[in-house]
Amino acid sequence: MGMAQRVVVAGAGIVGAAITYYLARAGVQVILLEREQPGRKTSNNSFAWVNAFSRTERSYYDFARRSVEIYKQLPDELGLEMELHWHGGLHWVDRPEAAAALRARVQELRSWGHSVEMISRDDLVAREPHIRPGTVAAACYSSFDGAVHPPSVIRAFLQRAQALGAEVRTDTGLIGIESRQGRVTGVRTSTEIIPADVVVNAAGADAAAVGAMAGIRIPMFPKPGTLVLTVPLPPLVRAVIYPPNLHLRQQADGRMLVGESWSMDTEDTDLSLTRAQGLLARASAFLPELAQAPVETVKLGVRPMPQDERPIIGPVPTLAGFYVAVMHSGVTLAPLVGQLVAQEISTGQPSPLLANYRIERFGVLATPTP
Repeated sequence: MGMAQRVVVAGAGIVGAAITYYLARAGVQVILLEREQPGRKTSNNSFAWVNAFSRTERSYYDFARRSVEIYKQLPDELGLEMELHWHGGLHWVDRPEAAAALRARVQELRSWGHSVEMISRDDLVAREPHIRPGTVAAACYSSFDGAVHPPSVIRAFLQRAQALGAEVRTDTGLIGIESRQGRVTGVRTSTEIIPADVVVNAAGADAAAVGAMAGIRIPMFPKPGTLVLTVPLPPLVRAVIYPPNLHLRQQADGRMLVGESWSMDTEDTDLSLTRAQGLLARASAFLPELAQAPVETVKLGVRPMPQDERPIIGPVPTLAGFYVAVMHSGVTLAPLVGQLVAQEISTGQPSPLLANYRIERFGVLATPTP
């Protein structure tokens, strides 16, 4: 991919916002298109745990860790307020076989230089006095973990991007990708054709649909996840909390986010109050104050999950100028991905850090559809 002069980014979630900022910082003429308002979909409906803890493959762990480290410098770089918390993560399990797996995982992470330690039940309660953990077969504390409020990060990225000359168009959806002789020439909206040398598909759960506009199949299986948001509560927990089969954390505004573990997720998209109250009832076994907490809203986030659960980042070889940036864990990965994508597009040089995440690994699925 040669150096780009005009770039259109499709999707103003946290990944698209980061890419737009870093492109603008590199001096690229960039237009960001969002069919609704920035961060209204997956980014705003994310648990927003920022971590490398959950990556079991070393190269992917290193990738995520780089991004977390960028996050920690982001407020100083942007010079804007955003909601970032670095109070660590607490994990515990209640079965012997799960305990063995957690100990092995902690040992592996420590061998990679991750700041994590096994802790006792007493240590767990000392760190989070409101927690009632029940049976603890094993527990650990990862001090490197954090959490963010994605809308605040998106606003900061876009404010700085616009100050650098980027154009942000909301309520503007794509209806087509323009191309000629195997090269992107622009995008179509309902009102105009916007010329572009590069189109970045950062449309999250809608990335497959945007790819189809260009005749490109993007192998994904979007996976729904339900979160319950309570009304503001007094300060109860600081860390990101991972008891058996649940996860929860408290936002700066006092609202508690509660969700089910990955293994408990289904394709069920029930957003009823009954389901929300049932989830809070389960969580109240660990945090009794949730038993009477009123539900403010139930959120459904559709995770933009690539087929092999690893990011897809890079140019599509069969259509010059069409670039894909889609991934689960976009909240964790956005700062690093934004930097690397902007670097590749603005310089025309591929980044070795993205070598494992190219769409070519899917073979025929990466070729244009008839």
